Amino acid sequence: MAVGGSFGGLSAILLADAAGVLRVHGVTRIAVVVGLCAHGLAIVRDLHAHGVEVHALEQNRKLPGNWTRCAEVHFCSDINGQGLVDSLDGLGRRLGEDREKVLFLTNDRMVRVVADAGPSAMRDYRVSWMASRDQVRTLLGKDSIEGICSGRGLRYPRSWRVESLGQMERVVSELEFPVMVKPVRPLSGFKAVVCESREKLRQLVAMFEGDLPFLIQEWIRGDDEALHFCALYLDRGAIRARFDGRKLRSLPRAMGQTTVAIPEKDDEVFDYTRRFFEGLEVSGPVSLEVKRDEEGLLWVIEPTVGRTDYWLDCCVANGVSLAWIEFLYAGGISEAIPRVVRRRVWVDAEREPKAYWELLLADKALAMRGLLPRFTYLDWRDPMPFVRAAGRLANRVIFRRGQGRA
Repeated sequence: MAVGGSFGGLSAILLADAAGVLRVHGVTRIAVVVGLCAHGLAIVRDLHAHGVEVHALEQNRKLPGNWTRCAEVHFCSDINGQGLVDSLDGLGRRLGEDREKVLFLTNDRMVRVVADAGPSAMRDYRVSWMASRDQVRTLLGKDSIEGICSGRGLRYPRSWRVESLGQMERVVSELEFPVMVKPVRPLSGFKAVVCESREKLRQLVAMFEGDLPFLIQEWIRGDDEALHFCALYLDRGAIRARFDGRKLRSLPRAMGQTTVAIPEKDDEVFDYTRRFFEGLEVSGPVSLEVKRDEEGLLWVIEPTVGRTDYWLDCCVANGVSLAWIEFLYAGGISEAIPRVVRRRVWVDAEREPKAYWELLLADKALAMRGLLPRFTYLDWRDPMPFVRAAGRLANRVIFRRGQGRA
C-alpha cells in the first residue's frame, strides 16, 4: 500500500505493509515525540495522518494528550533534564534496533540536552539537526542573537547581558525604560517580563536571581498583532518549506506565548528570517519571531531552533505539515513537498479559552475572512484529548467559582 501518493516519487519510496507500518527503502521508520502538551500532540497527529507509527515519551501522566489514539505513550521520570538521555536510550532498546527512529522535541531544554549529549548518545535516533548541533547550541543562547543580527544588517533591540545583582546595578543607569527581561538559559523561572521602572527591574532580578544570567533589552512598543513569525524547514541551510504567520493574541500580552495565530504571507518577514539563518548551515525546523514597530520597521525578537514552535498546528492546519517534512528529510528523502493552502485561525483554547470568541466580538472581519477556527485538542478523529482537556477546564472554572463564593 503506497503512502502519500500525492508526493509523486514518494509513492515508490514510502510503502506500508499489511499492518500499516511505514517502510522507507525497505527499512521500517517510526517517530518518537518527546512531550504530549498541545504542541507535542500536534506533532503526533501530523505524523499519524501521514501513516507514521508514532511513539510518545511523557513524564506528566495528567496531560490530556496522553489519551491520544495517534501514538503509543511511554512514561518516564524525566523528559526535561539529563534523565532524558537515559529515557531515550531505554525506549530505543525497547523499540528495537531494526527500526529507524526519528526524534521530535518540544521545548528548548530538551534540545539543549540532546545537543549536549551528541550523536554517540543519540545513536538509536535520527535527529534532523544533529550535524549542525554546534550552531543549534549557539542559537539557543539568547545572548548570541545580537551579533548575528549586527552582521546581517537586521534590527535588534539594544541589549545588555547581566550576570549578577552587582552588574545589574551598573547597567541600570544606561537603560531607557520600559525594558524587556529574558533569561539567557531556556525554560528558566519566567519567559519574558516588561519592567516599566528601575524598581520593578530590581525586584524581578532579586526574585529570580537563581535564573541569572539575564538579557535586558529596550522594549519595542506594539501590541500582539505587531508580532509576526516565519517558520522554515532547512536542509543544510537550504529552505525546503516556509510558513508565514501573525499573532493576534498572546499571554502575557505582546510578549508571551501565542494563544491566537493566523497565516499571513509577508515577504519582508520571510526575508528577515532568511537573512538571519543565511550562512549558518543549520538543518531541521527553525523559526524567527519579529515585531513591527509603530513606524512599520521590523525588529528581531528571537529565533527557535532544533524544534518546531508551540503554534505548529497553525502551520499544519494551513497545509504546511512541518513534522511530516522533518520526518522525510531526517531520513534523507528530499522530494518536493507540495503546499496546500487553507485559511484557518489557530487558537490555544487551553491557555486562553475565551480568546477566539472575544476576537470575534471585537473584530467581525475575522469571521468575514473565512478563517475557520482550529482549536488545540479538538479533533474528531482523535477525540479523547479534547474530552480530557474540557474536563480539566470545567474543573478549574468550578474551583474558581467556589473560591469566589468563599
